[in-house]
Amino acid sequence: MLDAGEVRKRLRQTVEAAKRDAVARRAALASEEKAFDAFLENHAVPVLRHVASALKAEGHMFQVLTPAGTVRLQSDREPNDFLEIVLEAAKGTPTVLGRSSHARGSQLQTAEHRLGDASALVSDLTDEDVFEWVLRVILPFVER
Repeated sequence: MLDAGEVRKRLRQTVEAAKRDAVARRAALASEEKAFDAFLENHAVPVLRHVASALKAEGHMFQVLTPAGTVRLQSDREPNDFLEIVLEAAKGTPTVLGRSSHARGSQLQTAEHRLGDASALVSDLTDEDVFEWVLRVILPFVER
């Protein structure tokens, strides 16, 4: 049988370890959010602006929206047609995700893809990673 003092001691150690882990996770997330903001400004937003311009030249009207913490390439014709890049932190390790949403009739098709390879940090991502993702998911938006 466990001693009450031992129970309290081990429980206190567990709680203290959980608090330390939470502080470390918050610090890591803050660092990744700062890196993600720089990634948006220096890579994702400029690439999506180039894509929007090229799409416009081809007769596809899209605009680039930059709400806090994300960037979105959205169709002028259908508000449910968009590509967006977000930092997903709810599942543990922060991950840069590309999300797509496309309305086809009454059906809404959505998908998420990780940008870069599985080991890529936010600071490792480049313009090419953004553009490669766009090329993989843009077809439903431009086919007629």
